[in-house]
Amino acid sequence: MLKGFLFSFVVAYTMGIAWNIFRKNDVEMLPSLIWLLLMVVPFVVQFDTFPENRRLIQAFGVMFIGICLLVGDSINVGQVAQETKVSPLLGRWLGNYWLYAVLFLIMAVYHLSLLSHIPLVAKYVYGVVDSRELSQMREETSKLLVVPALLKYAFTWTVNIIAPLAVVLAIRQRHYSWALSFIGLAGLYAAMSLAKAPLSILAIVLIATLVYRGTYRRRLYGYLAMTLLCAPIVWDAHNFFVSNPLSIFNWKPVPEAVAALGLPEDDPRKQLTIGDRSRLMPLQASNESPLTAREKAYNYYAYRVFLGPADVSSRWYQFYPAYSAGFVGLQGLTFAGQAHAESHPARRVGKWAYTERFPDKYLETVQAYASVDADAYARFGVVGVIAAGVILVVLRLLLKVFRVTSYLSETLYVIGLVLYGLLWPMASLQAVLVSNGLVVVLGMMFLIWCESGYKFKRIDL
Repeated sequence: MLKGFLFSFVVAYTMGIAWNIFRKNDVEMLPSLIWLLLMVVPFVVQFDTFPENRRLIQAFGVMFIGICLLVGDSINVGQVAQETKVSPLLGRWLGNYWLYAVLFLIMAVYHLSLLSHIPLVAKYVYGVVDSRELSQMREETSKLLVVPALLKYAFTWTVNIIAPLAVVLAIRQRHYSWALSFIGLAGLYAAMSLAKAPLSILAIVLIATLVYRGTYRRRLYGYLAMTLLCAPIVWDAHNFFVSNPLSIFNWKPVPEAVAALGLPEDDPRKQLTIGDRSRLMPLQASNESPLTAREKAYNYYAYRVFLGPADVSSRWYQFYPAYSAGFVGLQGLTFAGQAHAESHPARRVGKWAYTERFPDKYLETVQAYASVDADAYARFGVVGVIAAGVILVVLRLLLKVFRVTSYLSETLYVIGLVLYGLLWPMASLQAVLVSNGLVVVLGMMFLIWCESGYKFKRIDL
């Protein structure tokens, strides 16, 4: 019955997004669309593999957050006052791409100077191939870096905010050669840890900015072209997932491999998800694997991008509060709490759900970051989920209210829209706001809004 209701929700949610696209609200639907593709649909696909006693509460969290995102995306905030002028301070300094280019170079060089190993160099120059060694290096570039927490955040803001501002403002001022140079430097810096997320965020911000500048008709043509280009890849991946016994959706480990985990019958970890099954695939790490490089990539991205967020979040719903001695409240959010990383909620879930079962694949320092709904539930239960949803609506409206007609404000709006939309399936409210810099974007937009003169807004539901 619940699964049928979820199917109905997917249909209704898709129709809501489609209606907004018809209203020429297509770019504004990015957060809702990403939540649909990375949380709602994957949750339905994996529904039968999740422990039954926690599926209902997770379904509520996934659907409620989705509704809040759709509401926030659908509300139009229009300008009532006349268009205002940007002050000389904003136009000459904050609107100058060189400010962000120089700041980016300072932050990037300083960050690299703190590292004993650069994973990108270690892998492709010195030939390091051991995945655990590279994982350790990657964590030492950020999570295990011995610097104040605020400085770690600033390094993330460098990729998420500062580099895109330098590139986009250079493009808008038609300094294309400098823009290309900044793209190359920012891409190298984002890729230096070998983590996929920083480079992906940078690329999506730049693409979204270009799409946002186009007319509605051009955007539709772009969507059509992208669909046609991706269709052969999607069809090939579909055939692989359906027909190949080694695809992530078809592979099932032998009973002996499951028994070797040594878990009691009532342990929810014994019910393996699709991702868990793939971790027991013996051929995955073998050079003699019958899978081609293309098929391995299909399996990898099917889990990392599509299945992973809902899968990891399900473990949070199972661990909290049943295996954690209650909800965690504000644990791990204060600077004092961050000093004890081993007690961080994400570390506790990572150890319980992954390191204890698959010690050969995960480090002791693994942190299993959850979606916004799962983190809110772990902290305050259902009340936390409801509060998080309300805050998401408020944040979305603030992005719209603080947007004014200037290159800098519009660029910040797109950056904020991407951070707001892309990260909820894999990050908590506090992580998106602080660690990834959404509060910095809102702060800069608020400054521009104030400098441009307070403006009344019309809100259309």
